[in-house]
Amino acid sequence: MANPAATDEGRFAQPLVLVGALLFTSIAGIVVGCKVAGVSETFAWIGKFVTSTGFGGLMAALAAVLAYQGTLRRIHADQEMARQQRDADVQSQESADALARWWDVSSWLWENRRELTPDEIEKVIESLRDSMIHKPHGAILVALTTALMRDDEHPEEVADE
Repeated sequence: MANPAATDEGRFAQPLVLVGALLFTSIAGIVVGCKVAGVSETFAWIGKFVTSTGFGGLMAALAAVLAYQGTLRRIHADQEMARQQRDADVQSQESADALARWWDVSSWLWENRRELTPDEIEKVIESLRDSMIHKPHGAILVALTTALMRDDEHPEEVADE
């Protein structure tokens, strides 16, 4: 079984337990002071406690725990944002690579159209159709197919680039 302190929930739970224990101790001290000293003297005791070094230390510990939690949350948020940015960069690069491959294949098809059989041309066009990423590719593919068909019917009318 994994150590609960090693998880994110464990990192946040430990400071909360510490804060809870400190607050419980403070409240218990106030209640005990009320019982022992009586109600009239309790307000004097609370005033002394609030201005004591013990209360100052308790509040400093509470502030440290809250700062620790805030820092951890900021770190985790920054790590998540960096991970999302890396994922977006990878996806963008993959899309750019796929686009470059699509253009390379379509250019290759046009350049080698006279050496390919109609079945080979059809298979390459199907492959291009299946790998279309952007809508404008459809129009380009239609124009390429039309030009290839016209080239098949009248090779002298289509100028080679």
